[in-house]
Amino acid sequence: MTITSTNFTGATAVSFNGVAATFTENPPGTITTTVPAGATTGPSPSPRLAAGLLKTTTRFTVTPAITSFAPANGQVGAGVTITGTNFNRGHAVSFGGRAAAFTVSKLRTVTTTVPFGAATGPITVTTLDGTAISATSLRLRPGAHLFGLTPTPSSQNVSAGASATYTFNVSRNPGFADNLTFQCYRIAGSDYGKFTARTRLLATLRR
Repeated sequence: MTITSTNFTGATAVSFNGVAATFTENPPGTITTTVPAGATTGPSPSPRLAAGLLKTTTRFTVTPAITSFAPANGQVGAGVTITGTNFNRGHAVSFGGRAAAFTVSKLRTVTTTVPFGAATGPITVTTLDGTAISATSLRLRPGAHLFGLTPTPSSQNVSAGASATYTFNVSRNPGFADNLTFQCYRIAGSDYGKFTARTRLLATLRR
């Protein structure tokens, strides 16, 4: 990138939000530099002159980038590690357009799991500073699980004779039939119940 001003003569350093960058000054008043590894979104590049550090009030955005991910192929439920830069403000990860849960570690690593309903395609990581798209696609292998079932709330205490309401989110893999059988039953010898689902249209309640 190029930075221009009338007061750059004799610049001794340039930094991006505190991270030093290489630069050249030619002609006087014009600095050419490159965003360094590890730079994050913050104030615009700050040249250091003999008279001191020249700061700006303009915000410079460092967009995220995906450099690699592993493994290159997998099935629903498989763990995936995404490596790149500037993931610190991440708020979404998706596989072929299907959102996935994730965690960010050390600004450069995203750990996630292939979600139900995902299809072969690029991986995207979205942050407050932009969206990174992988250069290659994750190849999805057919897995044993045809669908995912997520209840809300995940659990609750219910007194004997009382009713309870759950909302179920069904995430389907390609080719999965729409009809489901829901069953709720008490686990033998305990005070807990369990939900199961099968691919038929029928609602059953067991105690």
